[in-house]
Amino acid sequence: MADAARVKGTRGQRRAAPARSSAHDVGVVRSAVREADPEEIARAMRSRSGAVLSEGARHHQDEAVATELSRSAYSRERFIFLLRTLYCALGLIALLTVANVYLAVRPVETKVIAKDPMGGVRELVTLEKPLNSQNEMLTWATSALTGAFTLSFSNYPQQLQDIRFNFTEPGWKGFQEALRGRGVLDAIINSKFVSTAVPTAAPVVVQQGLIGGKYAWRIEIPMLVTYESASGRASQSFLVEATIIRRPETENLQSLGIQSIVAR
Repeated sequence: MADAARVKGTRGQRRAAPARSSAHDVGVVRSAVREADPEEIARAMRSRSGAVLSEGARHHQDEAVATELSRSAYSRERFIFLLRTLYCALGLIALLTVANVYLAVRPVETKVIAKDPMGGVRELVTLEKPLNSQNEMLTWATSALTGAFTLSFSNYPQQLQDIRFNFTEPGWKGFQEALRGRGVLDAIINSKFVSTAVPTAAPVVVQQGLIGGKYAWRIEIPMLVTYESASGRASQSFLVEATIIRRPETENLQSLGIQSIVAR
């Protein structure tokens, strides 16, 4: 019995030992808490919360920086695009300006198109330019001037009508006034003369250029005029000065006309 009680007491002591150990640990913790500085505890708690807060703030800050960098890159690309567009617009404006200046100072070339009775279309040369070569003009002028001084008392109306188309309106008026004013036509009719004109030298061009917006030549041609009748023959030398001017092709096939004649 005594041994059983002893064993029982031993088991009770063994069971009570852990309880005392746990109580001892709790006491140690409580004593450690009592011995710890409250300021240190608060500082530790703040440091832990600050670490958490700083980590969150850093995350938001990184996002803000990334957003700002993205906006800056987009703004830079947009600025470069607008700058290139501006350069292209300035280049186009400069090109158009140069083209307009060139068109403004460039002489305008005029082309006149005519349709003949056969239905053909051809270009007409403006009156500011010569249509024929100088030799062609001189050949025509020599023929027209000799015809003007070749008259017959029996056929002068038809002859005058034939040479009428070789003159311009002012030229024809001046030629008729000279024939009648100097009595040349009356002498041919009354004395029954036949006048014949022959050039004694090649015609020469004294001057050429525009007269009233039309191209013209002033020429000189020495000429011998012979008057013949049943009673005799007489000759007279003249230096004929004539102005030949461009005319529309609808008025004259050669596009030439006698503007004035002066015989000296």
